[in-house]
Amino acid sequence: MKARTIAVATGLFATGLVTMPSAGHGLQQAPTLEGRWDARLDEWNDEARVQLNLRVRSGGERSNSGRSYEADDLPVLAQALGRGGRTDVAFSIVREAGRIDFDGTTDGDEADGDFTWTGSTNFLSSMGRLGYDDLSPLQQFGMTMQDITVAFTRAMQDRGYDVPADELIRFGLFGVTPEFVDALAGLGHARVESEMLVKLRIHGATPTYIADMSAAGYDGELEDYVRFRIHGVDSEFAGAMARALGQEIDSDDVVRLRIHGIDAEYVRQLGDLARLDASMEDMVRMKIHGVSAAFVREMIDVGYANLSADDLVRFRIHGVEGEFVRDLASRGYRDLTADELVRAKIMGRVGRRNP
Repeated sequence: MKARTIAVATGLFATGLVTMPSAGHGLQQAPTLEGRWDARLDEWNDEARVQLNLRVRSGGERSNSGRSYEADDLPVLAQALGRGGRTDVAFSIVREAGRIDFDGTTDGDEADGDFTWTGSTNFLSSMGRLGYDDLSPLQQFGMTMQDITVAFTRAMQDRGYDVPADELIRFGLFGVTPEFVDALAGLGHARVESEMLVKLRIHGATPTYIADMSAAGYDGELEDYVRFRIHGVDSEFAGAMARALGQEIDSDDVVRLRIHGIDAEYVRQLGDLARLDASMEDMVRMKIHGVSAAFVREMIDVGYANLSADDLVRFRIHGVEGEFVRDLASRGYRDLTADELVRAKIMGRVGRRNP
């Protein structure tokens, strides 16, 4: 949801208590909070952004809220930060849940100051009719920050998410929307638990990503897609590894390959150099123990062109390298077997074999 912002270049909005009729309660006083804010100018994906953080205390509770905005959403603040130097700045964010008026000072690409939040009594009454009749000022403030609207709340309830107020705020923070829920349902994942919805959004497991992985043969549980995203597995990687290894790879194994940094190029290089008939398990062991294409080429250069995956791993574990083999050869110990090379390295001598 894109922030809807009203900003002014100078001065402060005149704010005070706003009253309106409330069903059965006469006049209702608008809640207000005061706090501190700070901001800095950032860049993300070559786009100028403003990171805005707010700190407020109410009734012994403390709230720290933060959000990254496009520069166009906070134009006055973004422009002042972009100019550098020190200047006074004032701007406002107006949302359905309430209004936040800011004033402060910029210092280079950073700024800080004070703010006053005034909650909307219309919003409070409307949310009460949806079952949220005990919203605290901090909760309504959080809904202001995350742009939670009555329509959004109703739409989520219509989809089975009649969740606590704090969960609604988390939905807003992480971008869980009715459209996101509908897209998941269209992929066969209906009535997803709210915690999983948030996890999917945090880790970027979008409906498009899930559909791509499913088409690649990974039609699993939503938790699998979260794991894939955490470890950087996508459909291109999974498909390339299956082709390189010549076998289907289950979800646990494709994650293991990614964790250990094994890609299709690694498999191809080792296969081209050593013509190994190596399994996926062999590839993992070789990668863990540092069997690289350069190491395999080094061993080929000293006369060991047909080593098995087990031999290569043992050589790396015990420190058998090209220099060691050449040193033995210079002393007359040539054509040793892989086992003899390992024993010689372990014992620090060649043993009883004569040159």
